[in-house]
Amino acid sequence: MFEALASLYLTFWKIGSFAFGGGLAVLKLIEQDVVRANGWMTGAQFAELVALSEMTPGPIAINAATFVGVLVAGVPGAVAATLGVVTTSFVLMTLLAKLVMRVKDHPLAKAFFKGLRPVIAGLIVCAALAVGTEAVHSEITAVLAAGGFLAAYKFKAHPILIIVIAAVIGVALF
Repeated sequence: MFEALASLYLTFWKIGSFAFGGGLAVLKLIEQDVVRANGWMTGAQFAELVALSEMTPGPIAINAATFVGVLVAGVPGAVAATLGVVTTSFVLMTLLAKLVMRVKDHPLAKAFFKGLRPVIAGLIVCAALAVGTEAVHSEITAVLAAGGFLAAYKFKAHPILIIVIAAVIGVALF
């Protein structure tokens, strides 16, 4: 049991340590370690994990870590994975908050963040493609995905409304 808890903590510590850009950008890291490297879940289970992590309140990386931890080692696994994913952020935020406020207008700091933004956007697109290949598997699911995208992007529909409508359609069709 200790080995499983240590593995969960270290895996999610690594993920949390490189989770620049927020939850959606970290999905590719989670998928790589949880599905490919450790085999803790399948690609289909990962797609469900993403949906659950998006629907539940809180940061997606923490929700995902908690769900994976429960799957692998129950409640102690959830605690280990969740602590792992937040450790680096907690330490960095505590140590660097004042420093960032001092250097935020420095040209090197501005250049750092300017270079980081497009990479984060690419990671988000990569995560969307990874989840999309598992979630979109028929004409019906393709129409649902396109409808959700259009509702959010073009019509600025509220995400909760889109989720509720998709859930009702899913219950009706599947």
